[in-house]
Amino acid sequence: IQAIGVGISAFAPTGNTENGLGRGDWVMNLNAVMNWRLGPRWAIYPTASYLFSFDSTFSKSIAIPPGNVPEPQSLDDPQIVSSFMISAQAVYEMPKVGAWLMFAPEYSYDFSRDLYSMGSTTRFGKMFNNNFGLAFSWSVIWVGEQSFKHAFQLYIVNYFKNQ
Repeated sequence: IQAIGVGISAFAPTGNTENGLGRGDWVMNLNAVMNWRLGPRWAIYPTASYLFSFDSTFSKSIAIPPGNVPEPQSLDDPQIVSSFMISAQAVYEMPKVGAWLMFAPEYSYDFSRDLYSMGSTTRFGKMFNNNFGLAFSWSVIWVGEQSFKHAFQLYIVNYFKNQ
């Protein structure tokens, strides 16, 4: 085990909730992660997150979608967000070419609605120099409540300080 960390992040009530671009209330995310190194190229990052709101919000709150994809606005009435997610990212590093491949099974449970989902995220990333890289991600929900079936994302990776 190389590291254990805890954190909190907040989603501010910004955007237009009528267009599905915001939740309309503060939503907090408590999370914990561990880094377990299996060898020179393999690592596992088990994570647990609890997502909650202080008041009712317009969001289909079935936990946190794979890859943190924003959710469309729910057609239901506003509800308190209260959901839990666990995942375990398995990462294979390719240092000679500055790339990595990640696979993460994910389980989420929505306490407010008594719903669950199981899915996975696969990501391939490549650093082009010490400061800049790109990553492509594909997320899919296999079973359970879902706001999407497949999601594709492109990430820009930028380090402002040389490592």
